[in-house]
Amino acid sequence: MDSIGTLEGAMMLDRPDGLASRVAALVRSAIVEGKLAAGLHLSVPELARHFGVSRTPAREALLILEREGLVGRRGTSGMQVLVGDTGTLADLLELREVLEGLAARRAAARIDDAARAELSELHARHMAVLR
Repeated sequence: MDSIGTLEGAMMLDRPDGLASRVAALVRSAIVEGKLAAGLHLSVPELARHFGVSRTPAREALLILEREGLVGRRGTSGMQVLVGDTGTLADLLELREVLEGLAARRAAARIDDAARAELSELHARHMAVLR
């Protein structure tokens, strides 16, 4: 092989974040449904064993949930569930909705023509993949 460019059009490998997203979705559902109580300790090794995955997707799943505000760091010993009840969860999701809307509005007001074209191209590629 002369260069990596000769791989263009080759099938892409499954990304590990796809597995992490699936683990995060399962843990998220358990939190939202109240199956995992506020304050419950979540460890990477336990999640990996429970879902039959390696530690990397389990760790990434917790980071996804941390960004969403559903889990938080517990000192140096892993993560814990932050959401206590459906009222708290509803408040958290409502606040996130407002903040994300504000962020999108501010980004749209500041976008330049080059970034708009890049975003449009990215959208077109995503739509092609969906088709």
